[in-house]
Amino acid sequence: MANRNVRVVNNNGSKPNVKYFPKTASTALDRNSLVELTSGTLGAADDNETIVLGVLLKEIASTDSDYASTTNVPIEVLRGTDEVEIDTTAALTVGTSYGISNAYTVDQTDTTNDVFTCTVAISSTRARGFLKGIAGGNTV
Repeated sequence: MANRNVRVVNNNGSKPNVKYFPKTASTALDRNSLVELTSGTLGAADDNETIVLGVLLKEIASTDSDYASTTNVPIEVLRGTDEVEIDTTAALTVGTSYGISNAYTVDQTDTTNDVFTCTVAISSTRARGFLKGIAGGNTV
C-alpha cells in the first residue's frame, strides 16, 4: 500500500471536516486516496464513480491487527467549498469536468462521469478542482 497524493484544499480557512466511518473488512486502502461509501462501509473510489465521500487519512494494510474488522477510520469529508489537488492522466482544461480512473487519479479522457471539475491546471499531471461529494457537496 502507499501514501497517495490527494490533498484537500480548504478555501474558507475552516478546520478540516474529519469524520469517522467503518472500513470494509479485509480490504486494503491507500492513505490520502479518495473513498466512497458502499453498503455502509468505505471502499476505494474507482472509475465510473459519480460521488466521492472524501480522502482517507489512515492507511489500511493487510498487516493491521484490525484488518478483518469494520473499525472506524478517519476521513476528511469534502464540503462544497473544498477543492482537492490530485494527479491526472494528462493536462486538464480549466472549467471542464472529468471522471476518475482510480482512487488517486483524474482521467483526462473521461468526460462522462463528471466527478471532478478542474479549477487550476497545476501541471500536465496535476490539477486542483472540486469533487462531486455526497449530496452535491453537503457535509455528512
